[in-house]
Formats: sequence, structure tokens, C-alpha cells
Amino acid sequence: MSTTTPTPTPTPTPTPTVVASAMGHMGDFNRAARLAVGAHNAAPVLVVEGDSAPCVRGESYHYTTRSGAVVDHPGAYGRTGWSSLVYHASTRRVTVGADWIPAVW
Repeated sequence: MSTTTPTPTPTPTPTPTVVASAMGHMGDFNRAARLAVGAHNAAPVLVVEGDSAPCVRGESYHYTTRSGAVVDHPGAYGRTGWSSLVYHASTRRVTVGADWIPAVW
């Protein structure tokens, strides 16, 4: 009969995001991450593993035709009922490493 020792479950350590949020500084951190890359104030901040500096990822909003061609000046097609443009919402976000957080504080 073989005996197996149970593997201990690791105690989860709070991520810097949880710590900063609990301390009430998450808004300041989000602002610092956005300012570091010059992103818009409404851009969401996504915390990832590692110590990477903040960077902007994703695409800005844009319009395309139904066939997929990007339209540079959608206002030219603004008459009601005449346009067949497709709106694509912005997917821009600021990604920052979780270990970058303590470095700023």
C-alpha cells in the first residue's frame, strides 16, 4: 500500500492591485498608468503579470463599409438613411505589470 502526502495548497498572496485597491489608491494608480503613456482618461487599465511598464494596446474607434473598407471621413456619409457604415468601438486599454505598481508607490 502506497501512501501519498497531500500537496499543500499555496496561500494566495494579495496582488498589488488588491493591496492598492484596499488602500484606496487604485484611482491614483490608474491615473499614473494613463499619464505614463499619454492615454485618454476613460481608457481602462488592465493589470497583467510581470513588471512591464504601462503601454497602450488595442485599436481606436473607426467606421468601415459593409465590405470592410475603412472609412477615413465618416461625416461625409452623414445623411440619415443614406449611410451603410458600420461603427467599431474602441478597444484601447492601458496594460501594466502588477509588479510595476509597487515601484511607483
